[in-house]
Amino acid sequence: MVPSLNEEENLEDTIDEIKSGIKGTTNSYEVIIFNDGSTDSTGKIAEKIAQKDKHVTVFHNKTPRGMGFCYREGLKKAKFEYYMYIPGDNQFPGKALKKMLLEVGKADIVIPYVTNMNIRPVLRQLLSATFTHSINMLFGLNISYYNGTVIHKKKLLETALPKTHGHAYQAEILIRLIKRGASYTEVGYNMVERYAGSTSAFKLKNVKSVFRSILSLFWELQLKPKINYR
Repeated sequence: MVPSLNEEENLEDTIDEIKSGIKGTTNSYEVIIFNDGSTDSTGKIAEKIAQKDKHVTVFHNKTPRGMGFCYREGLKKAKFEYYMYIPGDNQFPGKALKKMLLEVGKADIVIPYVTNMNIRPVLRQLLSATFTHSINMLFGLNISYYNGTVIHKKKLLETALPKTHGHAYQAEILIRLIKRGASYTEVGYNMVERYAGSTSAFKLKNVKSVFRSILSLFWELQLKPKINYR
């Protein structure tokens, strides 16, 4: 599933990278593009791609609904056994996708992590590291990265849908599944820089939303059971 908000300069290259990563691994796949209320030509470009490729389908949100919303809606429409998302910003290389696909079947979850965080601004590196460290400490885990393009078994994922539509949705899914005993493997990759545009993930309102979601989950999974037990 490819969520895209105003990615007219990146979307075609994103799809090309996805195809290059899948090539040689399987012919049974689909690419679901969500035009998430874009105000540029993203929707038209997505439709153009779908017309040329039978593997691609496109859905349009009238207004931006967020990554978490697109993730859940894409899951409802997905037809195959495994499910993942890749943002339409062309930062996830085809080589990384291929590495992940080769790990499918070895564990319930395939989790990617960025090995070249230094290409991101220092503040973003700090916030990302703080987020990861905080979750690991709160939930007793040791995951390298919580916001990546994770590959899930569809049936397993459907049992752990997040309550949030915000940027913490993937972290919530991983915490729930791993705390239940789901197995996982991690795959490192080098991210590429955005060709155009910018991310909204680290806007103040989104950062606040993420930490509210994680604290709520901490209460639900860690504190509440202990209180009830006592």
